[in-house]
Amino acid sequence: FYLSAKAIISPLWGFFYGYFIKLGFLDGWYGLTIAIISSMESYLKYTKAIISKRTPPQHDLSILHLSSITKWRGGEQQVITLVDQLRADGVYTHLVVAKKSELAKYCKKHKLPHTTIRYFNGFNFFAALKINALSKRLRTDVINMHCSPSHTLAIFSNLLGNKARLVLTRRVIYPIKPSYLSIKKYNFPAIERIICVSKAIKDVLSPQIYRDNAFNVVYDGVILDRITSLKNVPSIRTEYQLNDKIIVTIIAALSPEKDHITFLRAAQL
Repeated sequence: FYLSAKAIISPLWGFFYGYFIKLGFLDGWYGLTIAIISSMESYLKYTKAIISKRTPPQHDLSILHLSSITKWRGGEQQVITLVDQLRADGVYTHLVVAKKSELAKYCKKHKLPHTTIRYFNGFNFFAALKINALSKRLRTDVINMHCSPSHTLAIFSNLLGNKARLVLTRRVIYPIKPSYLSIKKYNFPAIERIICVSKAIKDVLSPQIYRDNAFNVVYDGVILDRITSLKNVPSIRTEYQLNDKIIVTIIAALSPEKDHITFLRAAQL
């Protein structure tokens, strides 16, 4: 709607501004011609943008990635790592991320195809309709849900007619809540696969998932080249004068499931 409105208003304003405000009418036919050309240029610019936006990408596989997380942690880095690798393999990927989130900022900075929405914990009817329209335009084959709110939103989208195949990625080791709706949510028939980033997560979920073949374990990883190629990064070795020491560390959020206590106890041995 925004681009369509601009395609109408901008050329009219361009003509009015050039012909009347800039006094183009004083130049006779020459001024009129310049005003018309300027107006047509603006019209063609927005028309091209509309056509580009509505033309679906031509790819063998199109995946929509959904994430409502606003902060940047390991999970968000893994989403980007996955998207980068899929794009390198020729798979079309489009991210649907939360407005003002770190993922949205990253996508904008690195010019990754993305759409921002308000998730409202997944219970957003209008966002589900937007997902459906986006899936139809992009000819989406698979929707990859990367968190609980995106899981909920994708189910709403499916119930509203979205036929894209659903894949859930599970990165947290919490068990499913024992409520009726939570059990139904994770056993939703349209979810073809649940990707667990560790066997431990699979073992936690398995008792509450009805289908034995629902799981795939795909371990998260780190692209070492991204780390070794960094420059001007503060060095622990230099800061603490540990140049000749072997360093063993843990890099993780300070949350109970990361079990920093055991690591610290082991370090005392």
